[in-house]
Amino acid sequence: MKRLTVLTLGLIFLIVSCGGTSPKNKVKEIMGAVQKGNLDEIKKIYPDYKAEEAETMKEGFSKITYTINKEEIKGNNAVVNMTVKTPDISPFLQEYMQKLMPIIMKELQSGKTQEEVQKNPEVKKIAEEFFKEKFKSPDLKYVENEVNVSLKKENGKWELDKENNEEFMLNVFTFGIMNTGK
Repeated sequence: MKRLTVLTLGLIFLIVSCGGTSPKNKVKEIMGAVQKGNLDEIKKIYPDYKAEEAETMKEGFSKITYTINKEEIKGNNAVVNMTVKTPDISPFLQEYMQKLMPIIMKELQSGKTQEEVQKNPEVKKIAEEFFKEKFKSPDLKYVENEVNVSLKKENGKWELDKENNEEFMLNVFTFGIMNTGK
């Protein structure tokens, strides 16, 4: 019985010390969802990110790496400083636009709106194939930046402060297009 009590207390201590809610653990949870390409979680993290874009970029999300450098907590606010390394697709954008331009122009000339053009299955297929190939390319480079992630404690849990994380969002979700490197 004594052994069972010690084992139970040990497990409780392990769960509280390793899996407890801290700002650092919340950032790890967020980054884990991003790396898995979990579209539902990505939408919660970054509501402005379009699901079709996220699907196209899923391969790139799996290549993101990060290191948490430090955590600062002040009351119900926290900042987690981390170094994030993401694939840089910016060198490929001109080639991408050259592939899409004939289709886009044809669609726009036929009277379709930009939104209708973006939903065109051919455009989506080109995007998916193009980025899947580029994320596997030996020419793929990476962008590494140090960013601060702001969190707020809400109902006893640390949550991403969506109003104060533009730098984090741009670094993680734009794959070098909106490089905010200093």
